[in-house]
Amino acid sequence: MEQMISSSRVGVKINEWYKYIRMFAVPDSEILKAEVEEEIKQMEEDQDIIILFSNVFSSSANARLP
Repeated sequence: MEQMISSSRVGVKINEWYKYIRMFAVPDSEILKAEVEEEIKQMEEDQDIIILFSNVFSSSANARLP
């Protein structure tokens, strides 16, 4: 059985991902997004983190480059 990842650890990574989105650092934000998606699969259940991920994902999909 795999070890569960704490939701707070995933939350910190989502915040880091969001910072890269706001800086328009596309390669870095894509790497972090992939890491977050994998960690969510192994994360202890936390609905707040899932909502945070959904909100950041939505904002990244709507982001426009300058």
